[in-house]
Amino acid sequence: MKKIKKIFKHSFIMVQREMTSYLLLSVTILLSFSFLLGFFMFSDSYIYNKYKEELALPPTLGRIGTARMVDYHNFRSVELGEYATRIRKNILMEQLDEMDKTNYFQYFLGASALPFYQDQELAIVPQLYYIPNEFSFFYLHDKKTFELVYLVEGNEILNNPYEVLIDQGFYEILTKGFKKEEDSSLTITLSFFTKNGETIFRDFKVVGVVNNRTLKRAHNDSTIFYVSVFLSSNLLEKYNLSYNDSYLFVNSEHIREVINLANNLNLENHSSFTILNRINNEIRGQLLLKGIATIILLSLLGINLYSSFNNVLKERRFEIGVKMALGAGKKDIILQFFLEGIIVMLLNCIFSVLLVLNIGVIYKLIQRVFYQVQWTIYLSSYSLTTYLFSVLFLSVFFSLVFAYQSTEVEIVKHLKSE
Repeated sequence: MKKIKKIFKHSFIMVQREMTSYLLLSVTILLSFSFLLGFFMFSDSYIYNKYKEELALPPTLGRIGTARMVDYHNFRSVELGEYATRIRKNILMEQLDEMDKTNYFQYFLGASALPFYQDQELAIVPQLYYIPNEFSFFYLHDKKTFELVYLVEGNEILNNPYEVLIDQGFYEILTKGFKKEEDSSLTITLSFFTKNGETIFRDFKVVGVVNNRTLKRAHNDSTIFYVSVFLSSNLLEKYNLSYNDSYLFVNSEHIREVINLANNLNLENHSSFTILNRINNEIRGQLLLKGIATIILLSLLGINLYSSFNNVLKERRFEIGVKMALGAGKKDIILQFFLEGIIVMLLNCIFSVLLVLNIGVIYKLIQRVFYQVQWTIYLSSYSLTTYLFSVLFLSVFFSLVFAYQSTEVEIVKHLKSE
């Protein structure tokens, strides 16, 4: 053990003494390791940042909508389409009731206007969501993904039909420049359209605020705010209100079975499982690209390393000859040069990691400062394993080659040449 420590210490000293030769070798190693790690990190970070909201979704979510292939060209077909959808959803709900670890509820999407909160420069367009009275959280399917809706402050139960929840953006618009008293409550006036074609107005008390869902759009010289308002679904029957669509929100450990049932009933559906499966397919498609890039890079690096180690060895042939002439055995020479190779390779590996991380941090700051994007540096376990395996394989293999070649030096020839 003491002998190994002594040889390791001697190898480290020799690396320091032959710094010039090893620096030329290190340029090749550092650039190659950095390029490989940078390629892995950038490709993984790109996929992660592109889909980070989707990747955070639980794979148990589903939204069931209207019946597919419904002809909406006349009023009669609309009635038939709604009736067919209602029957199919009832069939689906009966089967969902029999599934364990499955929760669901039905919500409705309606449209409204806020004539009392707009002028020539400002317009507020509310999206009305009729939900069950007891609210905790759920996901809405927007823009081909699911968005979490959760309570930020206030009451999570709508105790009567004239209480509502609004999103943070809408709340800020309503309370801008308004000093709220301790006992005062915020109220809004909404307009509704009945199935008979009538328009009614009702005042509602705001009892809670959910996370921000307000979208701001510029239109000519005015600004339009699309806000979200959550009301009790009891209002629909109370006033015979019309609505645009109805949906089932499903949270189930058997989401694949739920989606198959919806497909069999010809109901439009979306699921987080499908979204995550699509993303995973894209990630798996990149594995082949990473594998090809790794093989090409390792081949080029292998050729360069072989040549570079040979150049280092040529400059130290006299040193090797003297050591062997003084009685150093082949095992001692092999161990010394093997350890030198390992030290050089591992030091370059550490420097490459630091270099790539610093470049990643700089890129992250650029995204943050100039583009207001929260870029996350990410490296998958597959990429990390591949990188570490490549570094370990190259370090051990070429250090062994380097050590073996050091014993092939012709002692007498090189001593005479000196």
